[in-house]
Amino acid sequence: TRGNALRLRLASLVGYFRQRLAEMGIPASGGLFPVQTITPRFHAAAMHERLDRAGVRTVLSQDRNGRGERINFLLTVRHHPNEIDRAIEALSHAVREN
Repeated sequence: TRGNALRLRLASLVGYFRQRLAEMGIPASGGLFPVQTITPRFHAAAMHERLDRAGVRTVLSQDRNGRGERINFLLTVRHHPNEIDRAIEALSHAVREN
C-alpha cells in the first residue's frame, strides 16, 4: 500500500541520517523514529544557531534531567538524501566551530 511505501521510505531516510552521523562519530538516539536527537558535549545552543543560519531547522531541548541541552532533528518523507547530506555538512561545520 501507499502507506507502507511511505513508512519504508521514512525508515530508509532515518537510517541514512543515522549512518551519516555515525560516520562523524556522533551518536543519536531515536532508533527508527523520525525524531533523531544528538547531545553535543559543548555549546548546544550555539550549534543550534549555526545550523539555523545554515538553513537547517532543529529543535533545541533540555535533556531528561534538565541539566544539559539536546538538538533534535525531525525527518519526514518529504526530505531527500541530498538534504540530509546538506544537514550533515552543516552539522560538521558547527561541530568544528564549537
